Amino acid sequence: NTLLPTIFTNTLIGSADLGWQVVGTPDITGDGQPDVVFQHTNGDIYYAPTSHSGNDIGISFPNNFADNYLIRNMDPKFKLKGFIDINGDGVPDMILQNQSTGDIVYGLMGKPVGGKAVAPKVFGYLAHGVDVHQQIVGIH
Repeated sequence: NTLLPTIFTNTLIGSADLGWQVVGTPDITGDGQPDVVFQHTNGDIYYAPTSHSGNDIGISFPNNFADNYLIRNMDPKFKLKGFIDINGDGVPDMILQNQSTGDIVYGLMGKPVGGKAVAPKVFGYLAHGVDVHQQIVGIH
């Protein structure tokens, strides 16, 4: 049983970093189960795999917390809006939108290796200069 890292714990257990938000639950580890993806207000994107036992669902955090970052030091104006398989490889890819310019970007996730998600290495634009009042609110 792994203890929650400090950034995700609530104030009853320890100090909390309220900058984290759940932004999606795609299966990015390839085990057929949804994983929980978080984005911090500083732009970092992190995932935690889930496990299922009967009706119980658990979230697993690794001993080395840094292992599960998908993106670090990203411009915080980019918000993760969802996941969809852009290139048809069976892996959900990231869709991000810049809150200042409206630009919509994809990040192609790699195929999972050994039950771990592979961070995107290829990014590209889907649209430039979208009116910032037109925000993506859901991806299906």
